[in-house]
Amino acid sequence: MYTVQLGDTLAQIAQSHNVPVDRLIAVNGLTGPDRIYVGQQLRIPEEGAAARPAPAQAAVSHTVLPGETLSAIAMRYGVTLHSLAVANDLNDSAHIYPGMTLSIPSALAGANSVAYASTGPGLCADVTPRRSGTGYFIRPTPRYNFTQGYSALHAGVDLAIDAGTPVFAADSGTVVYAGWNPVGYGNLVVLDHGNGWRTYYAHLQSVHVRCGEWLSRGSTIGEIGSTGNSSGPHLHFEMLRFGIAVNPAGYIRF
Repeated sequence: MYTVQLGDTLAQIAQSHNVPVDRLIAVNGLTGPDRIYVGQQLRIPEEGAAARPAPAQAAVSHTVLPGETLSAIAMRYGVTLHSLAVANDLNDSAHIYPGMTLSIPSALAGANSVAYASTGPGLCADVTPRRSGTGYFIRPTPRYNFTQGYSALHAGVDLAIDAGTPVFAADSGTVVYAGWNPVGYGNLVVLDHGNGWRTYYAHLQSVHVRCGEWLSRGSTIGEIGSTGNSSGPHLHFEMLRFGIAVNPAGYIRF
């Protein structure tokens, strides 16, 4: 057992005990990564124990019809093929059959984020993640002024900082979007971490990565800017779990 201390985040606790964040959430019956409090007793699973993270609660389910493909179902619900596959414990190219029930992970929050990052010249065609990140996230900027937090109307956090400041990969991942986005993000980088997680880095002044590139955690992906729908230099940072936007403050100590 571990007693939560002042200033703890679930990510820090998970990393110190060498277990995935989602595993901690599952074994303790937590409703989210920010649902911990000082003095709370958390059960720590055996270090390194193999266990599949519990998928985010699905908004809806879908019964497969004759002739449907996993790709077509993903497109219908506005989710990525990879997030749909991970949420249902399938390979991206897995055979599905009529009558099979699939959990759709992002018919609620985060669906707009998925749709917005599915268009534009920066979209990487035919990139499939082959590796997974660590599941532990670091701050994507070395310093910042916290200007806007996560809410139902704002899917990420805004970190104001001087233009040209480096932006770092919050965890290891594959670049699935790198360049201009016409739906408000401006210059955007999206990393798929291969384990149900994606992170978004928007309004960049410049992009230093290319489609399909594998980046280690802490790698420089670009520079702070004010492109797209932006009122000044800052980083708009999002975290999506199985296609659902979650509060980054639950995973990273800002």
